[in-house]
Amino acid sequence: MKKLNKIIYTPGKSKPYSFRLYVGVNELNGATIHRQRSFKTYDEALDALAKMKKAIKKGEFIPDNKRYRFSDLVDMWLPQYKTTVKPSTYTTVNQLVHKHILGSLGGFYLDKLTVIKCQTIVNRWFDRYPKSYRRIFAYARKILDYGWRMELINSNPMAKVIKPRLKEDPHPFTNYYSKDELCLFLNACKKYNNPIYYTYFRLLAYTGLRPSEALALKWTDIDIFSQSISVSRSVDTKEHNKIVIDKPKTKFSIRTIDIDDGTLKTLKKWHNFTRSNVAFNSEYIFCNPKRPEGVFVRQDVRRWDYNIAAANKLRYISPHGFRHTHASMLFSAGVQAKDVQERLGHSTIRTTLDLYVHLGKQHKKKAVSKFAKFMAE
Repeated sequence: MKKLNKIIYTPGKSKPYSFRLYVGVNELNGATIHRQRSFKTYDEALDALAKMKKAIKKGEFIPDNKRYRFSDLVDMWLPQYKTTVKPSTYTTVNQLVHKHILGSLGGFYLDKLTVIKCQTIVNRWFDRYPKSYRRIFAYARKILDYGWRMELINSNPMAKVIKPRLKEDPHPFTNYYSKDELCLFLNACKKYNNPIYYTYFRLLAYTGLRPSEALALKWTDIDIFSQSISVSRSVDTKEHNKIVIDKPKTKFSIRTIDIDDGTLKTLKKWHNFTRSNVAFNSEYIFCNPKRPEGVFVRQDVRRWDYNIAAANKLRYISPHGFRHTHASMLFSAGVQAKDVQERLGHSTIRTTLDLYVHLGKQHKKKAVSKFAKFMAE
């Protein structure tokens, strides 16, 4: 190997003349970037070297490393997104991005990602995941929108994609219990020696708390004089299944709600039980002595819920379904939507009204009955 000025000659190669030139710094990791080219003749190598130097001097040379791939954009977007959401939300989205989005888009250079390519990928998502493709699409669009805002792309190709529409009969919303079904479930809970099951699910159904909010309650959150509960925390799971006790879902979730006599009595009985049992004697209402954090997580209560329903041959609803059940009972009792919103901690009245619509025909029939009665007066 012989060095001729900036040109290197290596005998025996089909292209023996080459050069290696510093062209810049990788903006993602700060590493230096070099470009190496090989040619058959010395003159070809010298001419290419002169042109590359000239382009670098004028600022016209763009090294390949400065052409961002979609995967590079994800590496920039995820840390930014992490600062805007709860740990549990970030963990879920991070898994979705790596499981579904990167496999389809990760290798594309941003400047080569066209609307047609995006449409093809979205159609593929629709075929594979007809029930959940909209969520995958939404986050892919968010990531590319971030790239547009950072001026890495001139436009967001996902914004022009036509979303496929799933043609099927809408299924009725059933993730809540009727009054009779709730009674059957709570009576089934009473059969177990551990009163935690009845206490926990009774609390959900009679307060409308989110499952994670109830798990984070402390005894100091109960005011027996005003007969109310202060909600200011929730139990979440971060990356690597790390358990954190954090603020609830939104600022509107921080609230104080009244509780009925029966629920207060149930909590007092549970309090007496925990005080007589050293393993459960804790600041948390639903103490888990097997975990260092001292709390149960949503996977635990899902297991309780499923096992109780299966063992007693009852229709299964998710733990969050008990919150829907409470909302259904409030609507049936004629409670105004604004009051339901405040009790449930919804950020907007729209969320409450959407829930009202989902909760079925019984409320619609009651509304018609009230209207007919009013007109008959």
